[in-house]
Amino acid sequence: MNQRLLFLTLYPYTATMNEILLPNKTVRRYATLAEKKQRSGQMRPSGKNTVIFVLIILLLIVLAVLLALAGQSLQNSYDALRAAQNAPASPAPTSTPTPAPSPSSPPSASATVTPKPEEPIRQIDFVSLLAENEDTVCWLHVPGTSVDYPVVYDSFAATSDHYYLTRGFDKQPDKNGTIYLAPENDPMLTERHIVIYGHNMQDGSMFASLHQFEDAGFFEENRLVYLYTPEGRRTFEIVAAYSTDDRNLHYKANYTDNAYYEAFLETVTVGGQSAGGNGSGVSLTTDDVLLTLSTCVESQKQQRYLVQAVLLEEGVPAGRE
Repeated sequence: MNQRLLFLTLYPYTATMNEILLPNKTVRRYATLAEKKQRSGQMRPSGKNTVIFVLIILLLIVLAVLLALAGQSLQNSYDALRAAQNAPASPAPTSTPTPAPSPSSPPSASATVTPKPEEPIRQIDFVSLLAENEDTVCWLHVPGTSVDYPVVYDSFAATSDHYYLTRGFDKQPDKNGTIYLAPENDPMLTERHIVIYGHNMQDGSMFASLHQFEDAGFFEENRLVYLYTPEGRRTFEIVAAYSTDDRNLHYKANYTDNAYYEAFLETVTVGGQSAGGNGSGVSLTTDDVLLTLSTCVESQKQQRYLVQAVLLEEGVPAGRE
């Protein structure tokens, strides 16, 4: 029996060829080639697996493109809405704005802060907004941020939990949702605590840019919030911005009891002084009307980021007396 036949008899292919000591160089060479071929066959993916892998990659690319197009479509729709509302009213009012009414009395003098430059009053076309969505209650603008959106009232609250969390301004399904008023609030915005919600979107839209108030310098330089309603413009001064547990009292929008409202106002002051928070130090009283803008905190499901502002004045829109 020659050496090659003897090798094949004694050492099947399943053995590790490099560990076998063979006397003949020719046989060792054949063994090495066989081992390489065996390993190559094990590592080379089949044609079927390659096709499946390519199809998965193509599917992911298509999904990414569709999501990008959907996001761009939403952005374009809001850009169109803004373009229709951004023209300043003419002529601008020359009279001194009157104090805004509250459930009990005008805003407290304790809430007065150093006046900041105000933007020209804008002419908001509520007729067209209401024609597109009858739930429209106001237009919210936070200068220095990208927050410049219509706000809707969740009229579906009785049958659907937070309807506008997953619906666009056109009421079509949309992961971006819509900026909306707390269901506990009156659409006429008559309460002394107004709560507005918006998503913290990764593309910076909706309420994501409110997180800019985490920076102390930004907080000091950008302190005004505007709410435009069919009756006029309300001007608010930001007094606190901070993260809090989502079980905080801020979710109770309608405070009718002064003791409870006073306790809530204390949480605003404490929140502004908390670690990572920013506050103005303004003293708040139960006569003050407060606006809370609430959004999510990334990767922290139980946390919410709040920007809270006290009502300073309610002006008269241009063209009205």
